[in-house]
Amino acid sequence: VCVRDGGRLRLCVDGERVAESEPSGVNRLDLSNGRPLLIGLGPAGFFRGQIRDVRLYNRALPAASISNLTRREASAE
Repeated sequence: VCVRDGGRLRLCVDGERVAESEPSGVNRLDLSNGRPLLIGLGPAGFFRGQIRDVRLYNRALPAASISNLTRREASAE
């Protein structure tokens, strides 16, 4: 899970925070651009593997919500 919250980016794996950016110094971290969103493609090349679940939200999810989503997915397997 990657969450943009104000001037920070947070990365969580399996419901646990593994990285967080330094504050950007502005209220909003502007990631907008004129290009389409490509999931699994980046400067290092293509993601090779499987992506089981992709969700986009128009708000930053609190850590508790991310943990709940992760637990529900794990229990469904």
